[in-house]
Amino acid sequence: MLLRDLGTAFRGEALSYKPYPCGRPLHAAIDAALAARARLKIDRPDDIESVTIEADPAGHSDQFGRGLPKRRPTQVVEAQFAQPFLVATALVYGRVGIAEVDGLGDASVLSLSDRIAGVARDHRPEGSLSITVQRTDGRSVTVEASDPIGSPEKPLTNAQLATKLRDCACNAVQPLSDASLDGLLAAIGRLEALPDARELMTAFAG
Repeated sequence: MLLRDLGTAFRGEALSYKPYPCGRPLHAAIDAALAARARLKIDRPDDIESVTIEADPAGHSDQFGRGLPKRRPTQVVEAQFAQPFLVATALVYGRVGIAEVDGLGDASVLSLSDRIAGVARDHRPEGSLSITVQRTDGRSVTVEASDPIGSPEKPLTNAQLATKLRDCACNAVQPLSDASLDGLLAAIGRLEALPDARELMTAFAG
């Protein structure tokens, strides 16, 4: 029993990997916001006229019925679970990394977060949502959130995993240099051919 499927079934492939440093239930909304930003070719916050998040009643209440902390979090842990703030961050910067989530006082993000409208729809399945973004020139797009990237259905690419590693390593208590990260990623890329696994630890040797 313990050895069944050994070498043929790899359970790690069923894991989800978080591309963004925030609560996993909010990743689909971030994906949708980034997709809307790309489709509308938004370059700066002033391009955005309005943003509407349509969700099921429970999801709407959780994010839009809890007051200011969801729009203007005052600590990182609040920001990690604040949908309006995270969606605004994605739309303003086109990314949601550690530094962006930590940007609690960012005027551009807060201004947009304050303007995001939330709408509850009874017909929506629990946990579902869509994001509608309208540009100041009148063009708009609605993106229906789906399985977030990083899930088994939408695995991260090697490039996305490398971006995640670099973001974490650069924001560590003892940040790793670009050269160390380049060496580590190169070693990971030829992992099966490494003569000694200790080579993976070289970057962390200080």
